[in-house]
Amino acid sequence: MMDDKQFKESVYELAFGCSAIDRDFSDADVLDRLREFSDDALRSSERVYVVLDNGEIMMAFTTVEEAENYAVKIDDGYDTDIDIKVATWRDDDE
Repeated sequence: MMDDKQFKESVYELAFGCSAIDRDFSDADVLDRLREFSDDALRSSERVYVVLDNGEIMMAFTTVEEAENYAVKIDDGYDTDIDIKVATWRDDDE
């Protein structure tokens, strides 16, 4: 099980790489960076959505493999089968 310190170190490394926790990044810097990553990912041409049978979108991913791994993890928590849908996201501003 991961404790709070390990979690924070992992999140910092996702945002800024190895040993990021030891550099002068603030929590706000890390959140801003992760938001940038998220926004950039949403601009990719193809998104894979994990969707419940009732139509609720649980999460979006860039690959089917990522979506399937997520679906396996959350499937036990729901009384329904999880369906993986592939959709194209278009940026009308470009």
